Amino acid sequence: MESFIENAAAWGDVQGWRYVAVGDLPLDVVLDAFDELTADVRASGQFSGWWTAQDLTVVAQRYLNPARSRRPQVSVVARTRGAQEKARHRLASAGAEEVAFKAAELSGTVSTLRLD
Repeated sequence: MESFIENAAAWGDVQGWRYVAVGDLPLDVVLDAFDELTADVRASGQFSGWWTAQDLTVVAQRYLNPARSRRPQVSVVARTRGAQEKARHRLASAGAEEVAFKAAELSGTVSTLRLD
């Protein structure tokens, strides 16, 4: 339960950030593209992994449907439009597929949590 709460809190930290890429991306390729990332052990656990930098966050979470993929869903989010463009270029250079960028465009920004 503690890991679930920390994971939710970490998503709260990136509210309003822009999605760069979302999908069945190879996590090792994504992490290799951004050497400035450090593991966020407080938000990472059995079901998710978090890596952060000043203007960039990478999240790997298992799909709710395990038949979807053996790899986790990887989301890359950036604080600003400039960081988003820079990250997209680095991922494209690393071989990320266009479908991950299209999914990010459809996702827009990380939703704001409302507690009413």
